Amino acid sequence: MKPLVKNKNLLLGGLFIVIGTLWLLNNAGLLQEYNLNNYFKWYYILLVVGVYSLLTNSNLTGGLVLIAISLFFILPRQFGIHPDWSIIIPMILILIGVIIIWRKNHFGKLKKAENAENIHIMDEAHILSGAEKFIHSDRFQGGKITCILGGAEIDLTSSELAEGVHTLDIFTLFGGISLIVPPDWTIKTEVSALLGGFSDERPGGPEVIDESKVLVIKGFVMLGGGEIKSYRGKKKPIQ
Repeated sequence: MKPLVKNKNLLLGGLFIVIGTLWLLNNAGLLQEYNLNNYFKWYYILLVVGVYSLLTNSNLTGGLVLIAISLFFILPRQFGIHPDWSIIIPMILILIGVIIIWRKNHFGKLKKAENAENIHIMDEAHILSGAEKFIHSDRFQGGKITCILGGAEIDLTSSELAEGVHTLDIFTLFGGISLIVPPDWTIKTEVSALLGGFSDERPGGPEVIDESKVLVIKGFVMLGGGEIKSYRGKKKPIQ
């Protein structure tokens, strides 16, 4: 699915201008009747970020997750519901702690190497799990990878990129993605990040070598990360 808005800079700049103008007018006392102070809260900012991500990314998962989190805090206030946060917040912290420990002690043992032949378009989803996969393709064409409270290491060393421009859409939430690619692949990254990051760690950096074969990595990373790397010299033997 193509993003609804292609010009990210125009939309982002416009949002800053609108929010800054409203904030300035409100502080000057010109918009007191609208009581805008109630809307300058972190969960409304999260809602705006979610809508922005939804409009500018072909992977809708990240935007939907942010919108869901913001609505979780907004809706009770809008309908006059007063949840007991003194109980809910500690329970959320306990749940996160249990998940972290469970992931460390349980899912780490489940991680296994898997060989996949003739996978030209990926469709990977890892939720509360981890996996290592070797992809063998003579015309790799991208796809999508989703990691939520989990991770994935995708080894494309024995694959060839197909002719043309192809897109790999990624989404991570409390997770991580590691892509191992041949050193001569031309890769362009257009990943948005919130409290996370995605970087090209290949020796020599993201050098454009062959414009006839390009892999564009798009998507959204929140409270997690990802990296692109390659083995120095010859390709690593497939295990």
